[in-house]
Amino acid sequence: MKFRYNRQAIAALAIETLVPLIREHGTHHLASAVFPSHWTHEVGGFHMYLTVNVLPHPDFTSLKSVLDLYPAQGGKVFSVEFAPVQLISFHGGEWVDWLIEIACQQRPELAMASLRLNAAACTAVTRRPPDVPGATPANSLRGNSPGRS
Repeated sequence: MKFRYNRQAIAALAIETLVPLIREHGTHHLASAVFPSHWTHEVGGFHMYLTVNVLPHPDFTSLKSVLDLYPAQGGKVFSVEFAPVQLISFHGGEWVDWLIEIACQQRPELAMASLRLNAAACTAVTRRPPDVPGATPANSLRGNSPGRS
């Protein structure tokens, strides 16, 4: 069964939660002939890439920042440009639960406001047993409406 996600809320939550995490704990890479200056960070089996104030295409008139997320094994599951926010790629899956868990741990007030959670829902997410695969109370936060992810 696939779940419907509030993609804009997830994108906003990712920007507000992951960008500070990447900047604080990630590694900064200087620009090269091939890549712009960017930040990388790996946590929880996910690779995060943050590019700040770049011109993604010569025809663009303003600078953008981009946040990309990849699982350790596999292709890109999420990409968002921001300032202003534009969702580029969204493939739902366990990374959404992972993001909600990180947000509830680091910025619970933001997670609750962005996703309309109550404190009990955030507490349930952050207290799940780490050694039980698939034991993710965050599954209930996505809703049960079948649809495209």
